[in-house]
Amino acid sequence: MADTRLSDIRPALERIQAQAEAQGLPTAWLQDKVAEGLAKHAEPARIAQAVAALFERMQLANRMEQELRLRGADPTRTLLRSFVDALSAGAESAPLAQFAREVADATHSRDAVRRAALTVAELEEHAIEPALALSMSTAAFRRSGVPGLNALRSAARRTPPGELQAALRRVTAGERAHGPGPGHENESAHPGGPPHDNSFGQSHGRGLGR
Repeated sequence: MADTRLSDIRPALERIQAQAEAQGLPTAWLQDKVAEGLAKHAEPARIAQAVAALFERMQLANRMEQELRLRGADPTRTLLRSFVDALSAGAESAPLAQFAREVADATHSRDAVRRAALTVAELEEHAIEPALALSMSTAAFRRSGVPGLNALRSAARRTPPGELQAALRRVTAGERAHGPGPGHENESAHPGGPPHDNSFGQSHGRGLGR
């Protein structure tokens, strides 16, 4: 925040950070977004836009999470992070919230809802159209529960792009997937850094399951 390149936008950044802190949102994500913009030599105006857009998604994701009224603490805000990632990748908020409520009502599990949003985000980031990513994730959950979501992500990670949509449809239909099963995933509980988006033109990639 002390970088001289930020002199013109620093007041706006400080206002956003103060609002996020007052609302109990992770200010480190905003700071990381600023650092990312500086590292990519983005124009200050683009940095300010990216931080403001991230803050709006964080607020929206926080309302979605609060409406679920899930029990248990989430000190690292992993559920919030998964919602923000799905929104950043293109998911519409209302259908995503409806899917999250369905999973929450069926499982009463914060982790299950996190995996649902994570699945939508990963499919979107593999160039699956957002509405299709959501419908596939919903169908997989209704058919097989959380293991169905895990199978979708596993298939997305190991399938070549040209074959991806067909492979995902097979998984959604309940056909047996080839290769490592979903139990072999190695998801990070808290991947670090700002939630993924393409504000500064970076390539797609979540950093999860590495």
